[in-house]
Amino acid sequence: MQLARGFALLALGGVSLPAVAQQRTAVSEAAAPAFQEVERGGYAGAAFGFALTTVPGESSKLATGSAVDVELGYDLGSYFGLGAFLWAAQLTTPSDATLGDFSALFPGAEVRFYLPIASDGNGVKRLFFDVRAGGGVMLFEPGAVGPGATAAGRLGISIEYFTRLRHFSVGLGAEGIAAAPGGSVMAGGTVSPFARYSF
Repeated sequence: MQLARGFALLALGGVSLPAVAQQRTAVSEAAAPAFQEVERGGYAGAAFGFALTTVPGESSKLATGSAVDVELGYDLGSYFGLGAFLWAAQLTTPSDATLGDFSALFPGAEVRFYLPIASDGNGVKRLFFDVRAGGGVMLFEPGAVGPGATAAGRLGISIEYFTRLRHFSVGLGAEGIAAAPGGSVMAGGTVSPFARYSF
């Protein structure tokens, strides 16, 4: 009789232990923090690409070169952000231009808008169409391009993909840039691949 009772207790224990373990696993999974597949918040980014612009004072001539852009900002949500940038370009002018090669430095602030255009197989929005607009001042070297700093603005668009590394996104952007050094008009644009880190 006691032997039968012992077997019954062992059988009940064998059934209940897996159930308890399964319940504990379910509780621990529920308690585990859910990570965002796409991080939004503070960000730092960099871009490097091709630049093309009219030569100040000679709008019929074009200067070409390279541009680099460094950005810091904060996304206030999934669709809107504010940032600061430092854009710099080294430009080569045509041999028949009265102005020689020059460089430009453009610090400023901008607003950014993010429009989702595609999701992955799990429904996570990873591909975005970005629009940004900003303004600031542009400085030139040599100073013969214009006296001191001049007002400048930029308007850009880009395609941005948030990778499965969570904090990293990559993309390709194009922007138009305009300034008025020395009373003349300088207008151009850049095409640049970029990378961003969100935190």
